[in-house]
Amino acid sequence: METAITRLLMEFFMILLALARFTWLSLGTLRLSIIAENIDCYGSGAFCRKALSVSVGHAFLVFDDDSGNMSPSSVTDLQQIIHIWKAGIFTVIHFPTEEITILWDRRTTIHVQIGPKWQGKLSGLCGNFDMKTANEMRTPDHIESPNPQEFGNSWIAVECTNSPDIRNPCNMNPLREPFAKKECGILLSKVFEPCHPVVDVTWFYSNCLTDTCACNRGGDSYDCEYYNKE
Repeated sequence: METAITRLLMEFFMILLALARFTWLSLGTLRLSIIAENIDCYGSGAFCRKALSVSVGHAFLVFDDDSGNMSPSSVTDLQQIIHIWKAGIFTVIHFPTEEITILWDRRTTIHVQIGPKWQGKLSGLCGNFDMKTANEMRTPDHIESPNPQEFGNSWIAVECTNSPDIRNPCNMNPLREPFAKKECGILLSKVFEPCHPVVDVTWFYSNCLTDTCACNRGGDSYDCEYYNKE
């Protein structure tokens, strides 16, 4: 399940405070939550990967490094069917009975696929899955948020502080912008031309610029993630 809100919030996510924890999905009637924690690997204020906590039924799965393997602190239920495997750059976590599948690239991207039985029953940063895009930005109190930043902060973990005002990283770090344009420009080149009719290259290019400008280390792996995703 991917909704318009994930794209609307992309710029907001790029500059969240390091170590902030956010609820992507939650459901009150069943123990279901997917929580992502931003990890600042270089002390730059820009996160390089997420740690992932998945709670479904009696299972609590933790992925806290870039290996894609479960942490020893994870708790599983022998009565519950859980499939975990690696597919390319992704770690896939599949709950067949609950109709929930999570794909994590072991870096900064999380995709959540939900079965039809969950329609209209969810809340969180991924929206409510009611097939309407006009009411996606609802807080835990079911109040409509006027902007993405307020909506994102409403789902932040209680032990974290709210994010600062949204600012374009390329405006904040103008010396990084030429490097970002050079590295991310490959997405617009003939190398990826076969992909252009299939995916929105401008969206990937824009987010690549944002990530690369936000990092203070030239030649880092931010831009490479976008090459992999496209």
